[in-house]
Amino acid sequence: PLDIMFDEAYNLMDPGFVCVVLGLVLERRFKLIHLGPPCSSFSMAVNRFPAHAMRSSDQPDGFVSLTQNKRDKVTLGNALAQVAIFIATAQMQIGMFFCLEQPQSSLMWRFTPMREFMDTKLVFLFTFHACAFGAPWKKPTSILTNLQELAVLQWLCTCRCAHQVLAGKAPDGRNWTAVASPYWPELTIAWVKACISIRPGPHDPVPAASHLSGFGFHASDVSLDTLLSQMSFEPSGRCSVFMSAARVASGVQSAGRSLPTILPEFLGPEAHLACARQLQHPFARIPPLQPHLQHALRLHGVHGPAIVQYRERVCAICEKLAEVSRVATANPGQAPYLFHARVQLRHRLCRS
Repeated sequence: PLDIMFDEAYNLMDPGFVCVVLGLVLERRFKLIHLGPPCSSFSMAVNRFPAHAMRSSDQPDGFVSLTQNKRDKVTLGNALAQVAIFIATAQMQIGMFFCLEQPQSSLMWRFTPMREFMDTKLVFLFTFHACAFGAPWKKPTSILTNLQELAVLQWLCTCRCAHQVLAGKAPDGRNWTAVASPYWPELTIAWVKACISIRPGPHDPVPAASHLSGFGFHASDVSLDTLLSQMSFEPSGRCSVFMSAARVASGVQSAGRSLPTILPEFLGPEAHLACARQLQHPFARIPPLQPHLQHALRLHGVHGPAIVQYRERVCAICEKLAEVSRVATANPGQAPYLFHARVQLRHRLCRS
């Protein structure tokens, strides 16, 4: 699970981390992604009380006039809901699956970007009741997904007894809403069984970097061809990684799918700008070099002075050899006498 509660690096408010997540998604590494953005500021458990309300059915994006504390909660809730939409959109773009869970009464379902997403994508929304899976509370929950197999979870209440009301404190001192927060065990079992049909098989293709997945964040001293090789990126049009990198190094704009997009798709304008300001452009990366040139530069860095002396020795011998050859050409009669000198110079050149 990606949650800042497990690791502070898993911060979905950090555009750089969202960039990494979307890159992995667009590499087709996940068959199914489950999304559960926090519903605290969207919850009717809070918004039903006028004194605590931050949103309403008429203003699901948040009230205009709020205290700073409430404004921060609304901004955080909106941002995390938007990230969930980005991830779901990316999953659908590559033909994979997602499911997004919220309480049935959550105002997130009325959140403007969520309504736009639901109106334009091939998704469906259904509701189940936790008590249908054995829980002592009803807790109506809705799922938005593009995976038809999950419709088997659409079980509704048939109870004839009263449910535990999720209000106030439980005997252990926690809020009843916190006690009911985890999924009921029988529900999780049914959920997993519904997803068995899409689990990866032994003959599924190995995930590879998509041209939509972006470059990600890498050290500035890594050449473009090395970076693409590490990504297992395969350029289109029978073009090699080295050739794609060489074109970029020469200032030629890549065409088609010969390079990944600089940043992943579906980031949104604000996150896109924030990531772009942190990313090194491919044109600014180290030019690609053939292996023998890389070897020469590597040796030069380690044995620079010795290589310079060797080069001077070789150049001096070559100049003497060229002089002997010019004398032999100008004086053909002396050629037999100059033969021995040329042989000695060649031996010295080989020993060098």
